Amino acid sequence: SGEEFEPLLLEAYDQGIAGNGDYAWMVSNFGAPQKLLLGQNFTEESPLRKASVGLITFSVRGSLPEIGRYEEFVESWKELANPIDTDYLQTKVPQYDTKDDRQVVFDNSVFEDISLFTPLVYDTTIALGLAACRAASNANHTSFTGEEQYQALLQTSFEGASGVVSLDPQTGSREASSALFVLSNFVPAEVGRNRTVSSFQENQVAYYYNGTWIEERTMTFNDGTNIAPKSLPEDPIDYNYIGTGLRVAGLVMAGIIILLSLSFSIWTFAHRKSRVVRASQGIFLHLICFGTFLLGTSLIVESFDDEIVSSSFLNVSCMLSIWLASLGWCCAFCALFTKVMRVNKIFQNPRFSRVQVTVCDVMKPMAFMMTANIIILSLWTALDPMVWNRVTTGYNELEMANESEGNCTAPNMIFVILLIVLDFGVLTFAVFQSYRARQVAVEFSESAYIAGAMGM
Repeated sequence: SGEEFEPLLLEAYDQGIAGNGDYAWMVSNFGAPQKLLLGQNFTEESPLRKASVGLITFSVRGSLPEIGRYEEFVESWKELANPIDTDYLQTKVPQYDTKDDRQVVFDNSVFEDISLFTPLVYDTTIALGLAACRAASNANHTSFTGEEQYQALLQTSFEGASGVVSLDPQTGSREASSALFVLSNFVPAEVGRNRTVSSFQENQVAYYYNGTWIEERTMTFNDGTNIAPKSLPEDPIDYNYIGTGLRVAGLVMAGIIILLSLSFSIWTFAHRKSRVVRASQGIFLHLICFGTFLLGTSLIVESFDDEIVSSSFLNVSCMLSIWLASLGWCCAFCALFTKVMRVNKIFQNPRFSRVQVTVCDVMKPMAFMMTANIIILSLWTALDPMVWNRVTTGYNELEMANESEGNCTAPNMIFVILLIVLDFGVLTFAVFQSYRARQVAVEFSESAYIAGAMGM
């Protein structure tokens, strides 16, 4: 009511959130603004006047002259203002033992004063009547349940006084696109020649119908201009980027790993004929270096985020980093356990007979593991690849986002599980082979150093 709306505006004025031109107030049209402001005079310094300038109301309307069959309805409605029709309608009104506010009396004023909601009430009555006819027809008898009428009502659609009437089958409410919504604006108007006293007038500035907003005039805001106030200041958002410092540290580590992998591989090749390298099986040393090289390269790919590159680039890098890390891990540890397994086949020989174990003999498990990795990665990339996704993780007291995180997400975890099982299987087998070779001389099997490397 107007009595309750006035203290609200005055308190808003006292709190500095109304009447200073920095804020725009919008309220649903429940009649209070009209009762409070229309037909009243206010001085220029009135806090209520200052707070109410540019007030916006949002309301549902029965119809407008240019919408639906409103004008036809008004004409037909007014024709009912005659003794024959009013007497007939009066006979349909429920009678009570005592007269009170529930008693409806039909007279000419009912048909002459058409409110904003009269077309809505009329169309509601027609919709219920049509639904009752449909429900009775479907049931093939004159009685029906409330549920049957409700289901029939959901299927009812017609052009009424308020426009096209249709209901949402999920909620049972009227389709928003078929209803009429109106934005109105309260602006001051001078009273006569007295420029220090003003009243308010309500202007309809826009209406929404058939899914479209139609602007009729420009909105006036609290500062008296047609320029909308600024939105609420945005709270600084913590995007949790990797940041320059951490990115540089990661790239330096990646560079060190890549450089050492290349250096050790070159050194191994240069000393390939030496007794130590031949005993350590150079081919496997090269494979270990290649695996660590891929692992180091994956750090470079993982150093990117949407602070410096686009989301489409990150969608590619998400899967690329998995390819590099998984194949690098598999290559390095497969080479480790293959190398030690070859030593075990030679030295763990209970008969002490001559045993010839070629590189090809022990490369088969490694080839199997690498092939399995490539198959899983290929299926993952083709069917359901990882994508870059940024999600909001924090909100301020105004429910505005102030923190978010971006990372690669896997829609389907089955491929992640398969890779974890496979790669940790490789690690477990490498540990097992190193344990078996613990008694072999370091010259032929560096199991202690291998275990330490795997632990790191």
